[in-house]
Amino acid sequence: MRLLSGTFRQRIALLFVTLMLAVGLPTYWYIERVYERNLLEHERQDLRALGHSIATVLAQNIHERQREVILLSQMPLFRRAPFDSADLTATLERVQNSYPDYSWIGLVDRQGIVRAATLNQLVGTSVKDRPWFSDGILRPSVLGPAPAPMLTRVLGADSRDGPLWLINFSAPVLDDNGTVRGVLEFRARKDWVGRVVAPLIPGEDAVPGLEVFVLGEHDAVIHRVGVNAVPADSTGRRPDPPFFPDDPDPQTSTLTAVIPVSDASLATPVGWSVVVARPAELTLADANTLKRALITFQILAALAFAALAWWLAGLLSRPMEQLSTVARQIEAGDENADFAVKTSSFEARELVDALRGMADTLLNRQQALVESNRQVMQHAVELEDGNKQLRRLSRRDPLTGLANRLAADERLNDEFVRMKRTKTGYVVLLMDIDFFKRVNDTLGHAVGDEVLRHVGSILKWRVRESDFLARYGGEEFLAILPATDVAAARKVAEKIRSALETEPLPAVGTITLSIGLAMSRPEQRTADEVVIEADRWLYAAKRAGRNQVAGSGIETSHGLRQGQAAGSG
Repeated sequence: MRLLSGTFRQRIALLFVTLMLAVGLPTYWYIERVYERNLLEHERQDLRALGHSIATVLAQNIHERQREVILLSQMPLFRRAPFDSADLTATLERVQNSYPDYSWIGLVDRQGIVRAATLNQLVGTSVKDRPWFSDGILRPSVLGPAPAPMLTRVLGADSRDGPLWLINFSAPVLDDNGTVRGVLEFRARKDWVGRVVAPLIPGEDAVPGLEVFVLGEHDAVIHRVGVNAVPADSTGRRPDPPFFPDDPDPQTSTLTAVIPVSDASLATPVGWSVVVARPAELTLADANTLKRALITFQILAALAFAALAWWLAGLLSRPMEQLSTVARQIEAGDENADFAVKTSSFEARELVDALRGMADTLLNRQQALVESNRQVMQHAVELEDGNKQLRRLSRRDPLTGLANRLAADERLNDEFVRMKRTKTGYVVLLMDIDFFKRVNDTLGHAVGDEVLRHVGSILKWRVRESDFLARYGGEEFLAILPATDVAAARKVAEKIRSALETEPLPAVGTITLSIGLAMSRPEQRTADEVVIEADRWLYAAKRAGRNQVAGSGIETSHGLRQGQAAGSG
């Protein structure tokens, strides 16, 4: 109380300190509450977007690997040839040479004995107790990663580091009568996952402290990136899940996004997920630096101004009343207070000038803080624009420039919801390039890519403006024709098929498409049903001789009509 009711010097010093706090504390509160909260929310959104991108790319690659083993298991050679045929081993080794990510490829009979394999590794060995065999003999399966002690020894890996952990892709092999004669197994190293996701993960210089984990079943660590990543133990699992404690303090917590890898397009669920994390303290580093600088400036400025006021107050006597009035005006927030104090004292004039300069400095500091805040908000807007660009790129196929599988699934869901609401159906065209694998195997993947770009360009100019076109996976393309009946859709499909056939590619020659056509119906329960139906008609077109359109009410060159696709094998 003595300080508040004391001398003139005390009052002047207290006034200057109060002014400094009145300017600095709201700014500090804004940085502490609003700005930090916005930074954390933007960081969470960035982590979720990155996690979704990685999960989407992984799902697509897993689907492609499973599709490869299924297609290979359906080859006539695997359906009919004796297990001791040299052609089986030669074919397996050609596939391995084409896809170096596969450490081992083998054909196992119904009794679980390896009958053919790359480099004849494990031939004659029993694998009937392996989960991939028991699953693969029933259905196409994706398992792992799982330890492979036998292959560790066969492949010459250093067993001191423990057994190799491999991802298993398997599918049953049926003979011409539809009887299971064995299991075809592809086994890929875990580092295949790293090569798939590496292009999507920013470097340490771009995003310091970023951690990315790809997890398999039971939280087994398949791949991890980040300087702070906790090492996996000998089982490949992180020691103490959950990975990051739920710490409410933003200075010590870790921002985490857990995104499941979609397995909707797979024959069996894989149970994989992507964990993206970053310490919150790194996100808040700039804000903490700014807060420390602001506190230091407030303390030093308050001390300096208080000392100045104390010294000047001792020199003033006669203009005390006028200066007190001006001080009250400043305390009340009047930025236009008039310092025209009438005095012949040199000290009083100096004090007036000092007070005027102080007020100007405070205003300039405040304006500088406002400008700094504006720049921070501008940076946040630029960051959001970058996130939008990243989301757009994650929905675009880089090879053909068309929409990708993620964008196609989103559009299919939108059209399905619209069809349920308006009862107006849409048509799905599922298109597959005929003999595309032959192009890759004989002319190389570079020519295969040229074929994909050529087909994508022709499709882009042959669909209607209202239609949607995407590369659906591998050599498959998907078109959605909204508010279109089967007759009109058939014309569009025939136009596409004919245009591609009549525009050969010099490096390859004539390229043809097989097209499956399916019409959505209100009684369908999910958006996938019409795609599944179109896929059945696509295979009907393949079996009917390729280079044609098959679908509901459309007769192929072999006379297949609606209702026959599902039963045609």
